[in-house]
Amino acid sequence: MGKVVHIKKFGHITGETPTEMHRRTAWKGARCSNCTSPAAIRILTFVPVEELKVRAPNVYAGLVTDCAERGEGLPVTRLKSSKVSDPKPYLCAATVYACSHCQAAAEKAAAHSPSFAIVEIDRGPDPTSRVVVGAT
Repeated sequence: MGKVVHIKKFGHITGETPTEMHRRTAWKGARCSNCTSPAAIRILTFVPVEELKVRAPNVYAGLVTDCAERGEGLPVTRLKSSKVSDPKPYLCAATVYACSHCQAAAEKAAAHSPSFAIVEIDRGPDPTSRVVVGAT
């Protein structure tokens, strides 16, 4: 069974909370897209490639041309979420970081994305939950 580490003692060496450690390691010190403060959330927007071909053929053609010039393929991914288990390829259309001050505005803007887009919001670890170190 794992050992419970309380949040006050979590970063006894570095002095950081689990949330600060997540920001430093997962997002590599990303900054807010609006005001350049340290990021509190990351918002990813995914668009199905087939839908992009139909709704925005000029954008799709430009992406294919740019990738061909660099000798790369189109940067697509397959989503493996519990809510979306879709085998079709998705393109990451946007990655936005927001600080705690700009978080509400960024979430509202993400809510107005097109109906065919999938928006993923990563807030990091819950600051109120306990951190377990070791095997459980």
